[in-house]
Amino acid sequence: MEILSLETLPEYDGGSVAILVNKALRDAYLDCDDRPHLKKKRRVQILIDLNPRDVDGNDMETAECCISIKLSMPNKESRVNIVANERKGGGFGFEPDTTVAKHHRDQTSIKFEDKE
Repeated sequence: MEILSLETLPEYDGGSVAILVNKALRDAYLDCDDRPHLKKKRRVQILIDLNPRDVDGNDMETAECCISIKLSMPNKESRVNIVANERKGGGFGFEPDTTVAKHHRDQTSIKFEDKE
């Protein structure tokens, strides 16, 4: 039996926590690389919730442990100018090949390497 600590966290739940942390870090890195113009933070959090179980009198026998990984990134947006269609019941029209945000990278230039 291992004692839950920062050092033993990679072994917890068969290594799944370490895999999830690495994936979140990779996703945050890819977002930073894809959108370097955004100066907002990408945040990876490790949340550990402990809930006492099997309380006998004043003594706790076991505890439920839930470890979750939370990744926070800026929202992904797309902006183009659209025009009102003059026909009754029309809607909005746009030119598919027009972009206002010149900083958007051509999606074909993004390379994803899966090393897992």
